[in-house]
Amino acid sequence: MNSQDTISAVEFKNAMSRISYSVSVVSITVEGTTYAKTINTLTPVSADDPSILISLFHASEITQKIIEARRFVVSVLNDSQMSLAEEFAGRPPQDPPVETPSNDEQANHLLITNAVATFHCTVAVAMTHATHVILIGRINDIAESDRLPLLHHRRAYRVCAEQVVA
Repeated sequence: MNSQDTISAVEFKNAMSRISYSVSVVSITVEGTTYAKTINTLTPVSADDPSILISLFHASEITQKIIEARRFVVSVLNDSQMSLAEEFAGRPPQDPPVETPSNDEQANHLLITNAVATFHCTVAVAMTHATHVILIGRINDIAESDRLPLLHHRRAYRVCAEQVVA
């Protein structure tokens, strides 16, 4: 336990690395340009008003585009889509199977095939805390598959085991 009054960023990151997260890509297409970013913050908010919560760095270009357009899409990656996670985290691409919808005025996202789940959202709440913007998205449409999710744990990608523990 830290005996100081504040927790350092290193302590925070080390502790948070011990939590397993699903890996997702948030995306939006604005005026023909697609913006996408890998995220690990995805939390359900309410089933009564179907909504999710994500968090993005406040100064990133995609954050500003989402706030202006008041919409976004989150695709939860499956366990074979690590190359997508890497590409949209800003690492060198591995020739990912991603298509940007064309000539579709409704298109506001990347088409990530075989995602575990895809949530099309309208921004309901946007608030800034420290270095990040917390977005609550009201879900307008959902697509899902039976694939297993790609996980992130202890600073590495992991695959989800199918074994059910009773």
